[in-house]
Amino acid sequence: MGEFNPTWSAAENGFPGNLDATNHASQVNQLLGSHGVVPIYHGTEIVTPDPVYSNWTGDATPNEYTQPFVMPASHTSVGRVTVPVRPVGTGADLFVALYPDDGSGNPNTSSPLASTVVPASWLTNLADATTVNTGSPSATALFNVLLNDNSTVVPWSTPLVTSSSELNTASSCPSGNYLILAGGSDLSSNGLTDVVLVYYAGDVPTAVPATRLPVGLYHAALAATDSTVSIIGGSTSVGSGFVSSVYTASWDPNTGTLGTWSQQASLPGSPLRESSAWGYTNRAGVEMIYVAGGTVSTGMTATNAVYYTSVSNGQLTGWVTAPPLPTAVFWPVLFAVNDWLICAGGIVNGGASATNASFFAKIAADGSIGSWNATPNNMSKAVGSFAAYATTSNGVVVAGGLTNETGPTFANGIQTLTVYEDGPGEWQISSDTGGGFDLATLVVPSETDSDYILFLLGNLGSTESYVTIPEYVVPTVSVPLYATGLTAGSTYHVFMRQTNRLGPGHDPANYLEFLKGSGSLPNPFKYRSRYGSGAWTADTFSLNVGVYGTDDAGDLMHVWSDNGASAALCVVRADTGMLTMFMESTLFPNDPLNSNPTFVSGTSPWTAVNCTLTQSNAQTHGGYTESGLITPNGTSATVYAQSELISVTADAWYQAQGWLYSPTGYSNVSLSVIWFDSGQNPLSTSSQTVSLTAATWTRQVNNFQAPAGAAYAALAPTEGGTPAASNLLYLSYLTLANADPRALASVAQMNYGASLWPPTGLTQLA
Repeated sequence: MGEFNPTWSAAENGFPGNLDATNHASQVNQLLGSHGVVPIYHGTEIVTPDPVYSNWTGDATPNEYTQPFVMPASHTSVGRVTVPVRPVGTGADLFVALYPDDGSGNPNTSSPLASTVVPASWLTNLADATTVNTGSPSATALFNVLLNDNSTVVPWSTPLVTSSSELNTASSCPSGNYLILAGGSDLSSNGLTDVVLVYYAGDVPTAVPATRLPVGLYHAALAATDSTVSIIGGSTSVGSGFVSSVYTASWDPNTGTLGTWSQQASLPGSPLRESSAWGYTNRAGVEMIYVAGGTVSTGMTATNAVYYTSVSNGQLTGWVTAPPLPTAVFWPVLFAVNDWLICAGGIVNGGASATNASFFAKIAADGSIGSWNATPNNMSKAVGSFAAYATTSNGVVVAGGLTNETGPTFANGIQTLTVYEDGPGEWQISSDTGGGFDLATLVVPSETDSDYILFLLGNLGSTESYVTIPEYVVPTVSVPLYATGLTAGSTYHVFMRQTNRLGPGHDPANYLEFLKGSGSLPNPFKYRSRYGSGAWTADTFSLNVGVYGTDDAGDLMHVWSDNGASAALCVVRADTGMLTMFMESTLFPNDPLNSNPTFVSGTSPWTAVNCTLTQSNAQTHGGYTESGLITPNGTSATVYAQSELISVTADAWYQAQGWLYSPTGYSNVSLSVIWFDSGQNPLSTSSQTVSLTAATWTRQVNNFQAPAGAAYAALAPTEGGTPAASNLLYLSYLTLANADPRALASVAQMNYGASLWPPTGLTQLA
């Protein structure tokens, strides 16, 4: 982490006639912030959320939430957090804060460590389509993940490979609603010619045989495009006969019609087995087949070779050798989404272990690929052969896989990666089962309440089965909460409150929902009414919140300035590392609207009603040398001190807060607000009665809405119930303020020319 102090030149929108308006700035973060800036990078995740989807909070009646976590050993700072939140309708602004624990498992909201307001527009522009929202074309990979729910296992006795029960030896690939299975080995270790089509559309699957291969092939690579299925390499038997031959057949994924196989040009280089292949049509409409990795001998000698070819009229146009993988592997996870080719995992040379390394390359308009780069993180589990995987419109789901080939040992868990136009996001893993389903998988859009259904086919023990698992798109926003000097082993809270209108009021059509997982964090989350001051209620789940340190690993994510008054969120392209979008939010100062909240300078302009109000140093709080003291007259039903009249806006929400002290304890106390009309005539009083513990300074926080016709307000600490003259009430730092300081947002787009560097300018969008 570091600070820099750039020359000040801010982008500024202007009305007609404003000659100072400009649409560019000297540096990024010259929008609304001050000079000093702390960059916040991706950083290392120090508190990991539960990756299992449970359900959404469903905030038709919204609450505010706090998720406690324990600061891990050797860590004393936080750079940012990730919050799984999906907008309904136009969503809502999101206030996120970092608080210390108050010693009883609740956040100490009077001592904020950091806070940020994320405008609703930022959330809706980064969120992908979900079951409650159509999503945005600006959605990015780092701000959306795929998570799965619980699985359903169904034994399925339909014979899939006609010559053998060795289901797990067939090659497979997904295509539309079909799984294509081809080849394999019989009980005598000879290659099979069987081809089977499995159809699944969310109901009971069906399986039918299709046109056989011209030769029996074992552990070949299989890939499907929109018009063609190709089987590549393999061997004619389990122990020998490696080939580099390639066969194709016409294919219609809409009808499941597979044509006759014909031989094509062989792969260049050595014959390959245990390669991975993927068919893909890029945005330019070019059909491509990619092949990566593999073995060149029965001794599991791995290769890092990569090949590709385009497909025209059902024929392969010719293999091209591409940039090699950084690591030699066989049976890696290979797929393409949104014109990015990703190769992850795989078994390393010799077969004794798998790797979790993950790489990506850009797919050009002609189908060629560029150099390989590391994804933002590696796979959570190292897996290779028999990992079943399939793509969604913006990502991939990987189930199970072997951690080594010589054991062999299967890995449980379902791993996901989102991939958008800006590149790949981060690998996630589910703790649900997924190992052993080692043949094939596909992902189909859901017609129920999930976004997709993952369909797995394979052996569960000795039983051929299929598994269905609901998959959900989870928008996950990164929020800067820069805080240092924290204590390892102590409990802190990530606090969340949505605001779709000022104060506790709620728009039932436009709001935010938060994702719940299991109770995997140290404690479940807690909730209470929004803007409430009552007790917190513990849930049985945790919110899937992640916490990151302040190290400089990875790309720039945010900048932090003005000692937390200003925070910025950034979007960086994965392939170039260059900033593409930038948004800065600034809180309006939430200063007291009333004067003399501390009584240090006396009691003016406060006035006493049915009591006396004096300055006292008998009981003080917060380091102030004086406090206010109410002494009841002993006969009136209600006594109070009243501040000066303060201008307010009807229907807006205001927060009354302060510290009260009763030497004897009293059960009828309120920090009230009296409302007045434009003629300064009383309209009504808003109050919240509490009971004060004897000889204890107690903080009161009340949020009240100004009634219709209100033009003024007065703060009024009150004792009711005809208090005796001995029921003294001390007052310290009593304030009336806006209940919800609004975020002033500035959104900008970085502009680049054909050479990509330097940038040509910065366009302020809002």
